[in-house]
Amino acid sequence: MMTMYVKGINFYTGRGQGRPNIEKSMAFLDAKRFDVSKITTLIAPFDETPRVLAEAPMKAVLVREPLHTRAFEEVIHSSF
Repeated sequence: MMTMYVKGINFYTGRGQGRPNIEKSMAFLDAKRFDVSKITTLIAPFDETPRVLAEAPMKAVLVREPLHTRAFEEVIHSSF
């Protein structure tokens, strides 16, 4: 654990609670009220995740194609 701490890796246990705020967060970003390029230090393909994490950039954004179709997302959201 000390090695992780020294490399700036935070380890949290438990389930994250991002879902309650994701819609507000995305609306905020869509409104262009905040320039994310000011904090993004690296944009890379999702397949390069191990390399990116090994480099430990300040704020990396990993990009991939959507895993599900829009119709699938609507079914998932209507189920909860």
